[in-house]
Amino acid sequence: MAALAAVVSVAGSSAARPLTPTPGAAPATATRASSAACAQPFPTSAAGYAALWATLPTDQWGAGDVSISVPLRDGRVLWLYGDTMSTGGRFVHSSAIVQTRGCLRVANGGAQILRDDSPTEIYWIHDATQRSNGTVAIRARLVRLTGTGTWAFEDGGAWRTTIVRVTAAGDLVPLWRSPLRIAPAPDPGPLYHLSDRPGHFGYARSTHPWARLASGKTLTTTCQNYDDGVLHPLVEYRPIFTES
Repeated sequence: MAALAAVVSVAGSSAARPLTPTPGAAPATATRASSAACAQPFPTSAAGYAALWATLPTDQWGAGDVSISVPLRDGRVLWLYGDTMSTGGRFVHSSAIVQTRGCLRVANGGAQILRDDSPTEIYWIHDATQRSNGTVAIRARLVRLTGTGTWAFEDGGAWRTTIVRVTAAGDLVPLWRSPLRIAPAPDPGPLYHLSDRPGHFGYARSTHPWARLASGKTLTTTCQNYDDGVLHPLVEYRPIFTES
């Protein structure tokens, strides 16, 4: 696991630390598209998916990590993210996007999907599956924040599962949360060197075999971040779409 952290300006100087939610910040109300109808077809290439994500309203969803997808029985796709940044300084630890063919909707206006246990006990999404009744089970790892530094966190030693319903409009409604289940920490997976730029690395690579690409290859997302002490444009923290 890895946090999507950034360098922010504090009292006129640069200091590396995770961004935190703005107290009382309300989610934006505008949405890109409803799930009622979409005349645009599914993208058929990684470049097409990247172009589609570029249409997202950045005041609701600017960048996020994790990037796992759950095909729903009604033909839509639920995309789930971990730490998520938006313009205006909002930062949440989980977010969702609902895809209907070639249209996207930021679920709940970009509001956090999974409830924190406390200001220092948060949850990072690890995986999700659709259940037989149409709801989605989201399994997340407990993480404890230990300070304000970029890497100031530790594994919380437990999992929690949240059951959500995806509405016709494309929002998520939490229905039930399981008790904590103590278990060893998951394998965080490898880090990747993404470019020659200092501190530019990738992690949490996911495949999306449901996506039908013209090349016959598999849609893949790789999360990206920087460890160079510089705050980059939001687009540079978005998952990278490729074909493998």
